[in-house]
Amino acid sequence: MNFQMILNKLNKLFFLALFAIVCVACNGAGSTSTATNDTASMFPTSLAVSSPLSSTTTSASTTSSSLKYSTTSDIVPTYQHITDEIATLLSGSAACSFNPEDFLQQDEDAECYGPEVSYDEHPDATSSADTAGTLPVGDLGLWVETDPASGNACAASQLDARMTGMEAKTSAALSGLATMLCVANANGVVLPDASSPGSVSVLPEMIALSITDTTINVATVTYVVSTGNYTYELDFDYTPGTDLYNVYVDMEHASTTDPAIYSGDLSILVNERFSGAYGTNCPSTDITHNTSVQYNMLSSTEAQMEVRSGEFCGHNADGRDGNGIIDPSLKYSATTPNGWGNNFAIFTANFDPSDLDGHYAYSWQAGHFDGNTRVLNLTVENSGVDAFAYFGYGDDVETTNGQVAGFICNWTGPNNDHTIIEYAQFQDMTVDAYGVVNSVTANIEYAPTVSCEYDGTGAFIFDTDADTLLSDEDPTIAIVNDLEAGDELDGDGIPTIEEVIEFEGFILPTM
Repeated sequence: MNFQMILNKLNKLFFLALFAIVCVACNGAGSTSTATNDTASMFPTSLAVSSPLSSTTTSASTTSSSLKYSTTSDIVPTYQHITDEIATLLSGSAACSFNPEDFLQQDEDAECYGPEVSYDEHPDATSSADTAGTLPVGDLGLWVETDPASGNACAASQLDARMTGMEAKTSAALSGLATMLCVANANGVVLPDASSPGSVSVLPEMIALSITDTTINVATVTYVVSTGNYTYELDFDYTPGTDLYNVYVDMEHASTTDPAIYSGDLSILVNERFSGAYGTNCPSTDITHNTSVQYNMLSSTEAQMEVRSGEFCGHNADGRDGNGIIDPSLKYSATTPNGWGNNFAIFTANFDPSDLDGHYAYSWQAGHFDGNTRVLNLTVENSGVDAFAYFGYGDDVETTNGQVAGFICNWTGPNNDHTIIEYAQFQDMTVDAYGVVNSVTANIEYAPTVSCEYDGTGAFIFDTDADTLLSDEDPTIAIVNDLEAGDELDGDGIPTIEEVIEFEGFILPTM
């Protein structure tokens, strides 16, 4: 289907006229109309995309058994917060609306992760011109054990930050689609089902919400007899300033007789402009942010999910394959001018939605020129209270399975070497009653050299504590890396870090 699903002016006039005749409760506020649609069978009510260690402060205290926090606290897991908001929309107990600004949220890095680090007298330098310099942001992994901004363990803070865009875009998309059901129920619009298949537009009702700076173009719900699935389409223009952002959302949802068991695909395309600090890898700043979500809820306690997100060059650049999934092999080139150029990320999770225990892999690649992903492997256990994470490098995003394959200590320094070695950073964490993720132990220290170490016999200094100062560093202190090293644990005689990660209890999630 096309990215720009915009109705022509005659259709818009028709719908506006129809709205004037039949829309009797279109203010979007809680309506007294009786809901006529079975939203539990039509929508992924327990689906959200967020870091399992992320928490949110709600507007009122919760007395329910929130996943891992004190029952008297108003802090809940972000996953629960998102699903609660969707449930509120579907129940009709709150105003029907969504926030289009959330579609523009970008991924970030935590302060503790990969800061800009100055150095002098680098031992890998082969010329005097290379001995001093600055290592750029994003290349040094978990550099400080606790993130100074959030107060959380660095591995947790980095996963939260990297998923900022994914979380905002997907929750906004689900809210937007749930708003379509909300306005249908508020206005007595009967949506299609197995007994009455076809497509129903709620465009007049969505237009009547008068969402600020937003023009709704398409809002349809369809029941497809051949598949037994529901499909949703939402297309709108958002103009918060002088720039126009077109957003297209579609979802195919397959329900069963058990509301806890369902599957589907969600995709989001956003025409926007790249605003990265180091410039764009595309010919212009015009990009289309593509996101896709595959979800498979096997029961109320077992779920599979894979989220892909990429910045494709140019507007109206659709990076989906034939199944609606974002394709990382579509890299920008002269022959693929609408391929992704700046960032691509994949988040895969096998988890229990009731307490978020499970296994998670997040891989991201900063540009199509890079040959490796940065990878976080995370396990959450004991009803969300305990967790451990490994950080390292993996295969190119086009071929990665989400596994930490090793470490690269000198990514951009003098005489850098991108050969992956059998190391990884490790952090053991625990979550307190107020959602703070505390570091129990951390094996993250190393020297940014090819060997990951420094013998203390030269004059090498670098900003070990990310305080932007070199004057407090001592070149006579030898640095022996404190990373987790590979080991031989499976009987094949070859020590690898993957074996260590698996032995710790991490199981690579799959979709």
